Amino acid sequence: MADEDTGDKKDDAVETFLTYAQLFEFDGERLGDVPVWQERMRDIARQLPPDLVKGLTERMRHAAPGELTDYHAFSERYGLTVSEKKLLVSLAGGFSVPDHARRTGISVNTARVHMQNLLDKTGAGGQVDLIKMLLAG
Repeated sequence: MADEDTGDKKDDAVETFLTYAQLFEFDGERLGDVPVWQERMRDIARQLPPDLVKGLTERMRHAAPGELTDYHAFSERYGLTVSEKKLLVSLAGGFSVPDHARRTGISVNTARVHMQNLLDKTGAGGQVDLIKMLLAG
């Protein structure tokens, strides 16, 4: 019976961990929106010691709001494409439009088109305004 209780507690800890972990972004996609990443995160968390899972969960739960920017909600609100969202993530990470182009293997002109689309869709007056809008929620 004690083993079952321990297993149940660990499963609960893993599910709580996933609640927070799925908010993070990777390559412009929120991890919670990609089923394969949900399963990979679940498998990894199950292999970790329970205390480590709890510690990671607490760190994510208490993260500053700016550290858990919800790019997904912002993208949905303004109807952004995956490419535009990837550029937004790069800009928020301190990269320029040409830096983003190099990092993602697209032309600078294509990245500039994505930038213009971001500004048009959000009504932002420029990159700084766009980032302020993103961080404001």
